[in-house]
Amino acid sequence: MISLQTAERGWVAVSHDANIRHTSRSREAIAKVGVRLIVVKGKARTQELAENFLRTYTTISHFVAHRLGPWIAKLYTHPHEPMRPGRIEMWCEFR
Repeated sequence: MISLQTAERGWVAVSHDANIRHTSRSREAIAKVGVRLIVVKGKARTQELAENFLRTYTTISHFVAHRLGPWIAKLYTHPHEPMRPGRIEMWCEFR
Protein backbone atom coordinates (compact mmCIF):
# COMPACT_ATOMS: atom_id res chain seq x y z
CA MET A 1 0.00 0.00 0.00
CA ILE A 2 1.24 3.45 -0.89
CA SER A 3 1.45 5.69 2.13
CA LEU A 4 1.28 9.43 2.66
CA GLN A 5 4.88 9.24 3.90
CA THR A 6 6.00 8.18 0.41
CA ALA A 7 4.80 11.47 -1.07
CA GLU A 8 5.89 13.56 1.94
CA ARG A 9 9.44 12.25 1.66
CA GLY A 10 9.54 12.85 -2.09
CA TRP A 11 9.95 9.17 -2.81
CA VAL A 12 8.69 7.40 -5.90
CA ALA A 13 6.56 4.31 -5.30
CA VAL A 14 7.05 1.21 -7.46
CA SER A 15 4.37 -1.41 -8.08
CA HIS A 16 3.70 -4.36 -10.35
CA ASP A 17 -0.08 -3.89 -10.09
CA ALA A 18 -1.10 -2.68 -13.55
CA ASN A 19 -4.75 -2.47 -12.46
CA ILE A 20 -4.01 0.29 -9.94
CA ARG A 21 -4.78 2.97 -12.50
CA HIS A 22 -8.27 1.53 -13.02
CA THR A 23 -9.17 1.25 -9.34
CA SER A 24 -10.97 4.46 -8.42
CA ARG A 25 -10.00 4.27 -4.73
CA SER A 26 -6.33 3.86 -5.67
CA ARG A 27 -6.50 6.72 -8.16
CA GLU A 28 -8.16 8.97 -5.58
CA ALA A 29 -5.52 8.15 -2.99
CA ILE A 30 -2.66 8.77 -5.43
CA ALA A 31 -4.13 12.10 -6.50
CA LYS A 32 -4.96 13.19 -2.95
CA VAL A 33 -1.52 12.64 -1.45
CA GLY A 34 0.54 13.52 -4.54
CA VAL A 35 2.26 10.19 -5.09
CA ARG A 36 4.55 9.51 -8.03
CA LEU A 37 4.14 5.86 -8.98
CA ILE A 38 6.02 3.68 -11.45
CA VAL A 39 4.24 0.49 -12.50
CA VAL A 40 6.69 -2.17 -13.66
CA LYS A 41 5.11 -3.88 -16.66
CA GLY A 42 5.83 -7.32 -18.03
CA LYS A 43 5.27 -11.02 -17.56
CA ALA A 44 8.91 -11.72 -16.76
CA ARG A 45 10.15 -13.08 -13.45
CA THR A 46 10.57 -10.60 -10.61
CA GLN A 47 14.36 -10.77 -10.89
CA GLU A 48 14.23 -9.90 -14.60
CA LEU A 49 11.90 -6.96 -13.93
CA ALA A 50 14.27 -5.71 -11.23
CA GLU A 51 17.25 -6.04 -13.57
CA ASN A 52 15.37 -4.04 -16.20
CA PHE A 53 14.69 -1.36 -13.59
CA LEU A 54 18.42 -1.13 -12.85
CA ARG A 55 19.36 -1.05 -16.56
CA THR A 56 16.83 1.73 -17.13
CA TYR A 57 17.68 3.67 -13.96
CA THR A 58 19.31 6.65 -15.72
CA THR A 59 16.22 7.15 -17.87
CA ILE A 60 13.95 6.69 -14.85
CA SER A 61 15.92 9.27 -12.85
CA HIS A 62 15.65 11.81 -15.64
CA PHE A 63 11.92 11.13 -16.04
CA VAL A 64 11.25 11.55 -12.31
CA ALA A 65 13.42 14.66 -11.92
CA HIS A 66 11.43 16.57 -14.52
CA ARG A 67 7.90 15.73 -13.34
CA LEU A 68 6.08 16.74 -10.20
CA GLY A 69 3.42 14.42 -8.90
CA PRO A 70 0.94 13.06 -8.72
CA TRP A 71 1.26 10.70 -11.65
CA ILE A 72 1.47 7.05 -12.69
CA ALA A 73 4.10 5.96 -15.22
CA LYS A 74 4.78 2.59 -16.82
CA LEU A 75 8.20 0.97 -17.07
CA TYR A 76 8.57 -1.48 -19.95
CA THR A 77 11.29 -3.96 -20.83
CA HIS A 78 12.90 -3.67 -24.25
CA PRO A 79 10.59 -5.59 -26.60
CA HIS A 80 13.26 -7.31 -28.70
CA GLU A 81 16.44 -7.26 -26.64
CA PRO A 82 15.76 -7.92 -22.96
CA MET A 83 19.34 -7.07 -21.94
CA ARG A 84 18.96 -3.48 -23.21
CA PRO A 85 17.41 -0.72 -21.08
CA GLY A 86 13.65 -0.46 -21.23
CA ARG A 87 11.54 2.66 -21.51
CA ILE A 88 9.32 4.67 -19.22
CA GLU A 89 6.24 6.59 -20.27
CA MET A 90 3.54 8.61 -18.57
CA TRP A 91 0.38 6.65 -18.00
CA CYS A 92 -1.79 9.01 -16.01
CA GLU A 93 -1.27 12.53 -14.65
CA PHE A 94 -3.50 14.09 -12.02
CA ARG A 95 -3.93 17.86 -12.26
